[in-house]
Amino acid sequence: MAPEESAVSSRLGEVKRVTKETNVHVKINLEGTGVANSSTGIPFLDHMLDQLASHGLFDVYVKATGDTHIDDHHSNEDIALAIGTALLQALGDRKGINRFGHFTAPLDEAAVEVILDLSGRPHLSCGLSIPTERVGTYDTQLVEHFFQSLVNTSGMTLHIRQFCRTARTSEDEKAANGLTF
Repeated sequence: MAPEESAVSSRLGEVKRVTKETNVHVKINLEGTGVANSSTGIPFLDHMLDQLASHGLFDVYVKATGDTHIDDHHSNEDIALAIGTALLQALGDRKGINRFGHFTAPLDEAAVEVILDLSGRPHLSCGLSIPTERVGTYDTQLVEHFFQSLVNTSGMTLHIRQFCRTARTSEDEKAANGLTF
C-alpha cells in the first residue's frame, strides 16, 4: 500500500463518552460512502446525522442513551462533543484535505450558507432564526448548542448564515446539509 493510501484508510475516529446523564459511542470514517447508523433516542437528530453522512459522503455510527425522558439537552450536547472529537481524530494530521469549505444550500423556499475552516481554532457564528419551537420532539433551541459543542471539540471555525426564513422548511436541516459540502 502506498503511503498516501495508508493515510486515507486511517481517516477514522472513535469516541466513547460516558457521563452521569449519557452514554455515547461514535465512529466516523471520512473515507466512507455516506452511510449513517444512528440511534440517539432523538428522532430528528438521527435524521440530521443521516443527512450529514449521505451528503458528506462519510460514514457515521452513533449509539446514544441518555436522560431524554427529562429533555434532549444532555444527549444533544454529548453526541455533538463526541462527534467533534471523533472528527478531530479522523482528520489526523490534516494532510491531503481541503482546509476551507463553503456551500449554499438552496432547499425549497429557504437558503442557508455554511462556511467552515478546519483551522484547529474553534469558533461558531450561527445566524439561524428557526421559526418553530420544535421539529417533532426536538427543541430547536438546541440546534445552536449542538453546533457550538461540535466546533469546540473538532477545532473547526463554522459560520452559518440564513438568507430567508420560512415555517415550512427546516433551517437547521439546511445548515446540516451545508456543513457536509
